[in-house]
Amino acid sequence: DFGINRRVFVRNEKDVLTPSNFTSLDNLQINRLDNSDDFFKIHYSESFNELGISSESCSSLVKGTDYTFGLSLNQTYVFERKVLDLIQSYSDYDNVKTELDVPQGFNFGIGLVYDDNSFVETEIANVSKSIYVREIPIQYVSLEGKISSGFLKLSVW
Repeated sequence: DFGINRRVFVRNEKDVLTPSNFTSLDNLQINRLDNSDDFFKIHYSESFNELGISSESCSSLVKGTDYTFGLSLNQTYVFERKVLDLIQSYSDYDNVKTELDVPQGFNFGIGLVYDDNSFVETEIANVSKSIYVREIPIQYVSLEGKISSGFLKLSVW
């Protein structure tokens, strides 16, 4: 038991999202895509949606006999959902600017450049000043729960 809650998703050894849910006893139920699937990565974050509860029964496995826990790795990622939410909240610019502690006299924009070089960003109105733009390399968790590389784009003027 790693002390996680229902905010998980499961991928198999081929990095394919694997259908999962929890039983009424709060046990993780992994629905194998193939009988040869015997290695799974369980990703957890408070930012994920909770998995549902299944009424279906499943075989109980005994830790140490039927399965073992491998490596537990904690890493920090940017979440695509959080960046998209921030971009959407940009319509309430003054509140977002205050929340992010942007100094008076400065304005900002934000964006996410995806691994395929497509991007989503806030609109920048006609600005007669110089704009400083920085693209910071990041790894992010996509809406599909896949870890990808991209850039967080910050603009200040």
